[in-house]
Amino acid sequence: TMSSPPDPLVGRVILGRYRIVRPLAQGGMGVIYLARSEGAAGFVKPVVVKRIQSSFVSDDSMVNLFKREARIMSNLRHPGVVSVIDFGHEHGAYFMVLDYVHGFHAGRWQRFVRSTRGPFPVAFALQIVLSVLDALDYAHTLTDAEGNSVGIIHRDVSPSNVLIDVDGHVKLADFGIARTAAEATEVQTEAGTIKGKFPY
Repeated sequence: TMSSPPDPLVGRVILGRYRIVRPLAQGGMGVIYLARSEGAAGFVKPVVVKRIQSSFVSDDSMVNLFKREARIMSNLRHPGVVSVIDFGHEHGAYFMVLDYVHGFHAGRWQRFVRSTRGPFPVAFALQIVLSVLDALDYAHTLTDAEGNSVGIIHRDVSPSNVLIDVDGHVKLADFGIARTAAEATEVQTEAGTIKGKFPY
């Protein structure tokens, strides 16, 4: 079988301090990499780097969505939400640097448990749901410096966007198609269109 060409980003340092280690996943508009933040005196910390697929780099609407996601996530400081560490532009591409969650998404955890131990325990499922609801409540009720509601609605809550680390902490990820209260009056979603994944 023919192997795909090596990713030119692997091994490179971006934004002055993040070395790309390997690709982790590829989505509809972005590629996610495992990277490491390199600092003084041998300081190394794992991070995740997200960038727009090269085929979308010249698509202004996709670039604006990506910049918007970084802006929305930069407002969110909650233990149940993946944090944005950095955001920058280099070599014609935008990069978002995110907290690394050492674990798997909820869909993979559920498949693993079912294949090795049988039915997924109800108590675990409820704990995951309660953690996600706590994070969503925080995002929905967030206010800006003037006390106005930011009104962030995630719109893509699905197992692949719910990360669970090896210690059992639950974090909500991917606010790529979220909307805010300010946008609700400016930009209406086309009638009849569905955002997110249809089953959810």
